[in-house]
Amino acid sequence: MMAKRLIALAHVCPILTGIGLMAGCADTSDTNARLDDTPLACRPERTVYRIASVDPSLKLAHVIDLDGDGQPDDALGRAHDVIAGAEPSFAVAPRFSARLADDLPWLIATDRCGDEVRVTIDEGMVLPGDSEPRMPELLPRAVGTLRDSVLEARDGQTHVPLGALADVAGTEPARWVTGEALTVRATVLAATSERPAELDGVFAFALDPSVAQGELAPPIATFLTAQPATDWLKAGADGNHDGIVSEQEVAATTPFADATAGDVTVPRLAGPGVSLALRFHAVRLP
Repeated sequence: MMAKRLIALAHVCPILTGIGLMAGCADTSDTNARLDDTPLACRPERTVYRIASVDPSLKLAHVIDLDGDGQPDDALGRAHDVIAGAEPSFAVAPRFSARLADDLPWLIATDRCGDEVRVTIDEGMVLPGDSEPRMPELLPRAVGTLRDSVLEARDGQTHVPLGALADVAGTEPARWVTGEALTVRATVLAATSERPAELDGVFAFALDPSVAQGELAPPIATFLTAQPATDWLKAGADGNHDGIVSEQEVAATTPFADATAGDVTVPRLAGPGVSLALRFHAVRLP
């Protein structure tokens, strides 16, 4: 399975990156063994869901412990709540569903063999002639169980449109970056006569701090610049008081630096990673 994945990535990543479909194509040169390296015992049953909503707020998403220290991890969710508490228009949940339904297809695939399950969370690829997005199937999957409609999986890799989550205007193209230590806790909601099956829960992962900083500073700078001069967040970030908050000024603020410094130690990141947890709801695709 690992050899197959490496070959696929070697051929497909340059193509996808070149046409802008996968800016965060993963580097798989890492030789650390993953749980997904062990094959499933049977040919799995695959189910694909499209994410309909996400919410990073602590009150909903702060439930997954990524590094085993006994404490839930969600550093970026905490930072989100600080900004959204002062400026409600920054809140992800009320505005991001429109992009998920339009130009940001974000998919979850479950591969099930009995009680065993593998989970992929990645950007959906819309190919010519397709009515629904497809799962690229390139990432190491989170591994776990699906019993009595309860799904738990860990040790995966994910792609996330991090900058787009902070892009309040919703005008910038998404850049998909890689998160490690993907951990998922969710419940499968059976289909009814009125709706398809759904998946509801939380997933969390860790990001390289430099990636988090580079993706989040530009949209936050744009958001703060658009605020009135009396806004205290803008005033605190606008170091030279010229009315324009730059990416560098955002990065220099203590709250931003603290949020993106790295709070969890997980495998396959060279140093402490930045945690993000997302409450999500997803709907099964045909």
